[in-house]
Parts: sequence; C-alpha cells; structure tokens
Amino acid sequence: MLDVVCTHCGKTLKIPEEYRGQKGKCNHCQGEITVAVAPLKFSAEVIEAADDFLFLQALEAETKRKREKAASTMPNLPATALKQVLSKTTAKTFATAGCGCGCLGLLVIFILVSVFASRGSKNPDGTKDYKIEAMTAAQMAIEQRLKSPGSAKHPWAAPEETTTYIGNNQYRVESHVDSQNSFGASVRTRYVAIVQVDGAGKTTVVKLTTW
Repeated sequence: MLDVVCTHCGKTLKIPEEYRGQKGKCNHCQGEITVAVAPLKFSAEVIEAADDFLFLQALEAETKRKREKAASTMPNLPATALKQVLSKTTAKTFATAGCGCGCLGLLVIFILVSVFASRGSKNPDGTKDYKIEAMTAAQMAIEQRLKSPGSAKHPWAAPEETTTYIGNNQYRVESHVDSQNSFGASVRTRYVAIVQVDGAGKTTVVKLTTW
C-alpha cells in the first residue's frame, strides 16, 4: 500500500500500488488527488553511461570553444594549414577522453606553438619557411589516392617532424596515413612527397611515392 497525502485536507490515505499514476477522490474531503507514478530505476551501467555522455558533451563544448579561440587569434594562417592544425581535435580527443580537457589544452598549445614557430623561421638559403603548407599539400594529395578519403587519419606531428627543406623552394614530406580499404578494413599507406612552393605560398606536389 502507498501512503498518499491529500493536498486539500492533509489526510493520509492508503492506496494500493496498482493505482499509481491515476486520479481519484479523497475519502475525507472528496478533493481530487493523484497517485504518484513509481520513480524510474536505472542500473549502475546505465547511470555510468549517462555520466560519460554528459562528460563528452562538456568536452565537446570545451573543444569547440578552444578551436574558435585559436582560429580568432590566427587570422593570417592559410585555411588549409588551419584545417590541418585544428580539424581533428574532437574525434581524436574523445578516443582518449579519460585525460580530460587538460590534456587537450596541452596538445592544442603544443601544436599552435609549433605552427607559429614554423611560420616565423627561415630556410637555410634565406627563403621563407613553408613547411606547414608543404605538409598540408602532401596530405591532401595522398588523400586523393585513397579508396576512402573521408576515413583518412593523419598522425599528429609538428611540420619539423615530417617535412624537410631540400632547396630550390622544394620540400620533402615523409609520413603515413591510415584509411579504410574497399572492405572497410583499416590500412596504412606510407608516402614521400616532393612539394614545390612559390614565394606566395602556393603549393604544387611534383612527386608522390607510396608503398
């Protein structure tokens, strides 16, 4: 039996469990009463999943805020290079969400510092350093050869780790990309690209070797 207090006269009534969620009249004052429905009960697994979902929502919002803030402070960075720096933060961060927003912040700061340091440097022959543009051009070129370009996953790396200036306004980019083949399986493609960059930062991939 349920103890239901009448909101009109304050009397406590004994109501059978099967009347949950239904309306009736108080035996004392004839006022209308509603028997409360049973509270929902969830398993520990469901509660934990809900907590994870809320955490991921908060993390996604924080990631979006950091990306917008970073973009607003980089007005002169080419769109392709900006995409390279910021485009994959959400999906890749969620894969390791246990480290929280602190790890994401450190990772973004590391990449941004690498970007700014690269753009302010010069090549040995005194020409402007275009490693970021060369690396981005190589990644776009290799994606065109993939069975599923949309599944492409490039490694996190500063331009200095994959890109080398070889003279005559040319850069050598050596890296890899993971993507899905025709059967949906993930495969890794290694590549070396030679990228020509003119004085305005326009890139041309003159050679692309894969294995």
